[in-house]
Amino acid sequence: MERFPKARCIILLLFSAATAVLGACKGVGMFAFIAVSDPIDESRLAKGTSASKVVQINNEFGINGYTTKYIYFSSGSALYRKNMAEKSGVWSTVPLPSGWTNIQSMAASNDQLLLALAKESGGILSVGLFYYSEKDSGFRQVRGTLFTGSKSKYRTLRVFAPNPGGPFYVNVLRHKGGFRQNDAEFSGSEMYTLPGDGKITLDSSGKKTKEWKKKTGEEWKKVLEKRYVLAAAWSEEATLFSTVNPKNISNDGGLVDSNGTTVVTDIKRAVSGLTWLPNVKAFIMCTTAASGGNYTVYVNKKADGTGKWTAKNVSSRFESFLDITQTEGGGGKFDGSTKLVLAGTHSVGPTQGTGYMEIDVNSDDPVKWTIRTDRGSFTFADTTNYESGELVQSSVPSFSLFEDYVYASTRGKGIWRINANAYKGTSSRPKWSSE
Repeated sequence: MERFPKARCIILLLFSAATAVLGACKGVGMFAFIAVSDPIDESRLAKGTSASKVVQINNEFGINGYTTKYIYFSSGSALYRKNMAEKSGVWSTVPLPSGWTNIQSMAASNDQLLLALAKESGGILSVGLFYYSEKDSGFRQVRGTLFTGSKSKYRTLRVFAPNPGGPFYVNVLRHKGGFRQNDAEFSGSEMYTLPGDGKITLDSSGKKTKEWKKKTGEEWKKVLEKRYVLAAAWSEEATLFSTVNPKNISNDGGLVDSNGTTVVTDIKRAVSGLTWLPNVKAFIMCTTAASGGNYTVYVNKKADGTGKWTAKNVSSRFESFLDITQTEGGGGKFDGSTKLVLAGTHSVGPTQGTGYMEIDVNSDDPVKWTIRTDRGSFTFADTTNYESGELVQSSVPSFSLFEDYVYASTRGKGIWRINANAYKGTSSRPKWSSE
């Protein structure tokens, strides 16, 4: 039975990076981000920053016709934001509510961020949910979502918003064992939902939020008895979740829908990077464990995720995907035929990786897709620029695309940005720059 590497280290990464043990703990998903609280210097992110996915919310507001739009990401103890109009501008920090010191996870929907914030005092771990929006002038704690625990029994929260205009899903993980020790054990989880628009009401006691709903169906209960949610994706026809048993990633993974119903039964290995490619019209994901020395990329062209998933073996593990076929950089500017999806690789160490690779999806048949591993064959960005920067040495857990710009979030090497439509009026490929 294969165990998820360092599965017991999940909780350690929720606290200060000053603790020496953090450097050796890879963790899982959101919890793999190493906390970085160094100040920003000269418009650049602090060296060693590990970043969550860059997100945007519908936060347009203005005075006298002037509108401001922000993008956000989190890293350990800090929430960062930047004005989208200032592509090369400064990332500023948003102060967390008093007493709360760390961000476990974060997602965006409608005009709201939802953040799982944590704090520790006297050996007690507290974690709770907060909405954040510009129009509400900051944070609003969601009453009834506060979880407190001792050193031997506690919770961690993973927040998802697969539909940018839909609800938030909150996976509450149970743990036992010392949360500052290597004997922390995962012991199952539950799924809850909250409105994506932030419109909530209190019950008659004034202590609980009515809209904080637990998924109580038998299917969800069975799925999450020994698993937690690793990734989520939404098409117009379905919301899918990949789940993992960290003690058995080779034979106890599962793909389920919003009711907890298993969508595919013949894929047993846990998968990450579950993504809906909106222009290609396909789901894509990659196994977290190798078999025979290879990982497997699965693709499904059905918007409900049912039916056959096409399998392609690869030597690298991918944990993020981004559809850039609608951009000039990913839409065949030079050869007139290439249609690209970026695939971010998973690190083999705390901060080391192999950047991203390209998948040419210029066929309706996924069997004919080409996964490019030789950087000399890449066509999206300037090759010399890509190979000379730290992005090529990075693990890339997430990508984002806003207006013309692609943002690549990394572990330990900050955020990288590129204008995917920089071909316009030129014959040169676009170049990556660090934030």
